[in-house]
Amino acid sequence: MGNKFLPLGIGAVLILQLLFTYAPPFQAMFGNEAIPAWVWPWLLAGGLLFFAVVEAEKLVIRTSGALRTAVTAVEAGA
Repeated sequence: MGNKFLPLGIGAVLILQLLFTYAPPFQAMFGNEAIPAWVWPWLLAGGLLFFAVVEAEKLVIRTSGALRTAVTAVEAGA
């Protein structure tokens, strides 16, 4: 939250991704197609489900002393 350029970077990536996906010149250049509107709810639901699973995993690791120690050791390269 302390990085003042983070929102700018997120906005730039969002705009570039939308251009890549929906702008006809980029579609012709890269050979991709627009994502149909009916697919977006499925993409958002999948993203939300993935987010929930990762957050649950982090909660389990934080509340278990043994798991926290094991993860810390792996992250430290031990």
